Amino acid sequence: MWFRNPANDWHEALPVGNGYMGAMIFGGTRVERIQLNEETIWSGTPKPRIIAPDYVERKMKGRELIFDGKYKEAEELLYALKKEKYTGKDGVLIENVTTTEHGFETAGDIYLYFDSENEIEENYRRELDLKTAVVNSQFSRAGSNYSREVIASYPDKILAMRLQAKGNSKLSFEIKMKRPVMTGELIGNFVSPPKALINVYPAITEVRGDNYLVMKGQASDNGNKFEVHLKVVTDGICKSSSNSLKISKSSETIIYVHIVTDFYTKDLSNYAEKIVDEAIIKGYEQVHANHINDYKKYYDRVDFDLGNGNTNTKYPLDVRLRNIRNRIEDPRSYKGQLTDPGLISLFFNYNRYLFISSSREGTMPPALNYWNGSLYPAWYGRPTTNINQQMNFWSAEVIDLPELHLPMLQMLERFLPAGKEVAKKVYQSNGAVFPGRGLAFNYNPEFIYDTWNDAGGWFGAHFYSHYEFSNDKEYLEKHAYPYLKEMALFYLDNLIKHPTFGYLVTGPSYSPETAFILDGEHYEFANGITLSKAIIYETLKFTLEAAEILSVDKQLQKKIRKTISKLAPYKISEIYNKLQEWDKDYEEFIPGHRHNSHLYPIYPGRDITEAKPELFKAAENSLHHRLDNGGGWTGWSRAWVIGLAARFKDGNLAGEQIELLMRGQVFPNFFGAHKRGGHDVYDLGPNLAFPGVVAEMLIQSHHGYIEVLPALPATWKTGAIKGLRARGGYKVDLIWEDGKLIKVYIKSENEGICKLKYKNKLVSFETKANSEYNVTNELQISKRIAE
Repeated sequence: MWFRNPANDWHEALPVGNGYMGAMIFGGTRVERIQLNEETIWSGTPKPRIIAPDYVERKMKGRELIFDGKYKEAEELLYALKKEKYTGKDGVLIENVTTTEHGFETAGDIYLYFDSENEIEENYRRELDLKTAVVNSQFSRAGSNYSREVIASYPDKILAMRLQAKGNSKLSFEIKMKRPVMTGELIGNFVSPPKALINVYPAITEVRGDNYLVMKGQASDNGNKFEVHLKVVTDGICKSSSNSLKISKSSETIIYVHIVTDFYTKDLSNYAEKIVDEAIIKGYEQVHANHINDYKKYYDRVDFDLGNGNTNTKYPLDVRLRNIRNRIEDPRSYKGQLTDPGLISLFFNYNRYLFISSSREGTMPPALNYWNGSLYPAWYGRPTTNINQQMNFWSAEVIDLPELHLPMLQMLERFLPAGKEVAKKVYQSNGAVFPGRGLAFNYNPEFIYDTWNDAGGWFGAHFYSHYEFSNDKEYLEKHAYPYLKEMALFYLDNLIKHPTFGYLVTGPSYSPETAFILDGEHYEFANGITLSKAIIYETLKFTLEAAEILSVDKQLQKKIRKTISKLAPYKISEIYNKLQEWDKDYEEFIPGHRHNSHLYPIYPGRDITEAKPELFKAAENSLHHRLDNGGGWTGWSRAWVIGLAARFKDGNLAGEQIELLMRGQVFPNFFGAHKRGGHDVYDLGPNLAFPGVVAEMLIQSHHGYIEVLPALPATWKTGAIKGLRARGGYKVDLIWEDGKLIKVYIKSENEGICKLKYKNKLVSFETKANSEYNVTNELQISKRIAE
């Protein structure tokens, strides 16, 4: 993906990352900007929650008021409880949570100021090579050719930039590092600035020799301390001034950068200098080779081609996006053909690149913003848990990046003691719960609001998914089951019998982040929310299955079976013939809301399938009702709609939603966009979710069998994909032509029975471990022979 001009704006710059550090490369010819991030530069320090000793009694009073139909009284009580800051001496201290809304902050910028001739630049090109994770820019000026390339190496934990000049002129430039002290952007009425921004600390730049710069900083409001270490290796002359380095008479200069915070070490300077010096000793060529070899072992696992190859790069990305937005069709194309098939596969691969670049083993998981040029990003850049953090990892297993799922799962395991503390002290129950809708990666779960308690259960599905795609019983025993068990124990203690209908529900809760209308007023809180039903059922079901597989906790198994049989059923609206979002058939306050929470049991869950036709159809009606009223208007919401359309086997709707996403909800550099506060704000969610929802269009394995091409758009006439994973430990390659399956290749990682479905035909065949099978469009199976 390439451009003919330098980036004028952050949303045009090209990203690099290694899980620890990220950078946005602008490619300027006279001034180059490299904007820096480090994953643990977060504002504030953790502040524990203190609750009144009667907190749980008052919250349960809110539940009783809802059962009695006294919604206004319940709402007033619960809002007061949510905002309460208890100062009594008898308060209950919840130590392992934080009441601070921590913000993710930029590390700052490296600026290169070039001495340049008056002649204009020619032959400019700026590109990101997705196959190697290298950003390049090149141009000519005054008879000389200039080039730069930037990498973010995971194995060497280094950001490296090589600048070269060939011809009559040499490189001559000055290097400075800066960090903003103002927010630098306004989000309109989107969200109020965090109080932490009243305590922004100016960064200090130190010169430590003729080739060595260090910028020291701290995130606002006593947040993490950090240091940016930069060293230069050049064949020219490098001299230092009071706060910069000046390079002259150079044909090649290499800049090495490492960022460290006190989250990882208290000895910041020695730690960072050691990493930089080790990279310098290895040399750029070795660091470059290490980077590419490491990256390709992930990126090369999957390949996606929509029939036009992945080489439609004659036009720069901004032109290609403009063409699809303007619906400019190639005059050679026939009606019904995609405007630019390669653009979809490019976006698919770009988002795999972003995932590999932002989530690596041993690092923090990416939140709403892994790349961030501000002290004040939208939503503070933090992980919100009523969909956004989860959707960042929808792709992990199916696109064969299970190792990159682990940063989030390991973080959640670290937070389990906090979840257990909240369950015990706040709800006087067993198990674990993450209150509210946020996490603080560096510290603990947030306990700012206590309006929704199903984030932990939703995350449990990710643990079980990691097991299902591999059949790794050791992982199930040591990680997935212990986590799921804690979430199940909490639900078992907090389900309550509905006074009218007799089934089990939880509450008070809300359906993120919408409301319902009753007697002309709108309310948020209710009991028996559909999203809660779905997550509770799934948590109990997965816990039970895991316990059965491991042959443990027989009494718990018995209790779960009994409880599942008494859970509240899903309901269909008699008025609208759609799946109800609440336990009662309320009118929606915002019919076109961006959240599709009540459709969780369709996707990413799988409780409602074609096996329950009435519910399945009602849920499909719900999706169309949302869309008919303007739903899907944010990038992340549109990605969710694509996944839902795939599960409804509506390939044309999924394809239409992909086009809408790419036409109106991505920035010029392909980052996802969310319309808010009068303009677009960046959100990584649609990027990281996109490969996963596209994969759902091509294979599905949640039924107990592998279904191929379940939701193929009519416009995707010819294509191929290799390397997708299916539950049970299978790798799947597909080829189709003229909308019809040509061939399937199955590689089984385990011994067992593989079930495969295409259209209305289902076959089963026995597989051996590490064996490959060739399946024709008629589902005839043979052992695969090298071709």
